[in-house]
Amino acid sequence: MRRFTALLLLLILTLQVAGCQTASGLFQRDSGPESSTEARTVDEEDIKVGFLFPLGADAPDTLSHMTAIRKMQKDTGLKDSQVLIVKNVNAEKYPDEIEKLISRGCDMIFAKAPSAETAMIEAARNHPEVEFCQEDGREIEGSGLSNLHSFYVRLYEGYYAAGIAAGCKLNDLLNKGRIRPDTCVIGFAATRENPENISCANAFYLGVNKVCTQASMMLRYVGSSGSYNKDDECARQLIAAGAHFMSQRVFTTAVASACAENDIPLVGNEINLIDVAPNEALTSVTADWSIYYDYAVNCLLNGKEIDTDWCAGYSENAVCLSQFNDSHVSEEAITKVAEVEKKLRKGKCKVFDTTNFTVEGENLEELVKNNKKYAKYKKYVSKGQYLESEKKAVPEMDFLVDGISVSKDNYIPEEEKAEESTGESSESEN
Repeated sequence: MRRFTALLLLLILTLQVAGCQTASGLFQRDSGPESSTEARTVDEEDIKVGFLFPLGADAPDTLSHMTAIRKMQKDTGLKDSQVLIVKNVNAEKYPDEIEKLISRGCDMIFAKAPSAETAMIEAARNHPEVEFCQEDGREIEGSGLSNLHSFYVRLYEGYYAAGIAAGCKLNDLLNKGRIRPDTCVIGFAATRENPENISCANAFYLGVNKVCTQASMMLRYVGSSGSYNKDDECARQLIAAGAHFMSQRVFTTAVASACAENDIPLVGNEINLIDVAPNEALTSVTADWSIYYDYAVNCLLNGKEIDTDWCAGYSENAVCLSQFNDSHVSEEAITKVAEVEKKLRKGKCKVFDTTNFTVEGENLEELVKNNKKYAKYKKYVSKGQYLESEKKAVPEMDFLVDGISVSKDNYIPEEEKAEESTGESSESEN
């Protein structure tokens, strides 16, 4: 049954990604230090590409990347035998799994999890003949290794657009009397406390606040990635604390299931969750990772340098929203979201406009000038906006805008907590 569900979600995600147009041009960040060696060219018939994923086949995050890999294969002509995929990789197993991929002939290796970065850097030093691409790599740029690359997408843009739809839904609930201004509370479930999740949470709330100023938001961290039971507990804690709307950045469908049971509207991530919560899921924030996979593989095939630091968003069609739930998203919401998306694609939308939010009760630009704690953000603040993932691909935001609080209290009795699911061992494809 689990495999059938995974296949069904993969089919849905494939159709969903197909709805995002292929970018006509790639946004490539500065390459950083010049390479000391010329770019290699690998013959299309000989190239092998490896992928390392921390979660299993049915995890939404894995499904999203699997869809991107298959799309990359279609675009580049790579056969299944040329694509090696390893799933359920625990942190301590990355060195061994990387060496196995190299021994099987991989010319390029992609890693999704931050826990792989140390092993990827070490492997890049030991294997200059192989290209290593680390998603959300934080130590890549300063490594000086020409065969080591970091890539990410501006997910926060999608959360901002989704926040517009959520704000419209909250206004509808307020107008119908289903919630009151003092109970207009959003819950946001996120894996861990890090800039990636914080920037998405901030952007979502600012999108909501643009159309529904009465909303507040509770952010709660799960503390892990890919645990269905922990995601479920996090969602139920937020609902018990008073959340009447939910958003998420987690890698299971547990939050959607909890929302379906409690009639709580939801904005998801990674995959379309309408089949899990047909009466609650409005849309999901998704990334089309094939944009980067196509770019990197084609660079290798054509003997071109791969950027050290690469990032893309709405303007490159690397970020988009999944299908809207027509039964629960109004025409007004669709129109407002379309307007924002148009601006995002043209690079004319200031998601983190410093006139639209405060931090600790003050304007961010003033904090940067007068508070040593925020001085490090000076290079990211320009012309009235905070430039997330513009100076460097990976997000750097580690502050929450006013209106968001972190929920830490335990709202569920200990005896009702579900046991954490056990992990699985590594498995490989091809």
